[in-house]
Amino acid sequence: MLTAQFECRYIDEDFRQTALHQHANGQLLVNLSAMARIDTLHQHWLLPKGSAVWLPGNMPHGVRSFGACRGYSGYFPTAMAAQLPGAIKVFQSGELLRSLMKKSAEFAAGHPLHQHLVPLLINEIDEALAQPFVLELPTDKRLQEMAAALVAKAELPVTVEQAAKALHISPKTLQRRWQQSCGSAFKSWLIQLRMLKAAELLGHGQSVTAVALELGYQSISTFIDIFKARFAVTPGQYRRQLQAAG
Repeated sequence: MLTAQFECRYIDEDFRQTALHQHANGQLLVNLSAMARIDTLHQHWLLPKGSAVWLPGNMPHGVRSFGACRGYSGYFPTAMAAQLPGAIKVFQSGELLRSLMKKSAEFAAGHPLHQHLVPLLINEIDEALAQPFVLELPTDKRLQEMAAALVAKAELPVTVEQAAKALHISPKTLQRRWQQSCGSAFKSWLIQLRMLKAAELLGHGQSVTAVALELGYQSISTFIDIFKARFAVTPGQYRRQLQAAG
């Protein structure tokens, strides 16, 4: 029976960080504690409290928590994973999904109850609305190094001119190479980076005003408008959603 191979366990660790790795089974992670980040070869995905991520089988990935790591991890065998998306998917975990994972973790792999729980889990993953908490990374090695430095200092405003000067190329060349290597304009990429940083800080409990100022926005209303344009909710609404998640 395919469902006999399904495994689920509860995670409760003070901190979690794994290097890039992969496994044949698809994996569902449900985050119930601090903000976490999923790294793939060319993407960073933010995993806010109360959200979940579906990882297809054989996808290289690493996990980093920003504080305690609590939640659930479920592994879906190849035949079952084939019914699910073939790409990574971050989404808000509903009460039903969390209850299904909690119940699944109470039983060892192969328990007969899993044959009833797994189809419901598959449906929840498939029907969930994907969240745009992703930062594409360049494929060009020199640009990768710059992207890594910018990710580490997302709160520092950077201009195209400053970035181009650091690489000893013209701003026009930087923008062309970035578009080719990353699939987005450099300025748009910087905005997405700062909005992901904003979501992370809001997840840590900081106020909207404090986050806007930390990220260098002089106008709080401008920060709110940009955040809402990216994530379809205001920073305040997003912060309340995280608080409601638990």
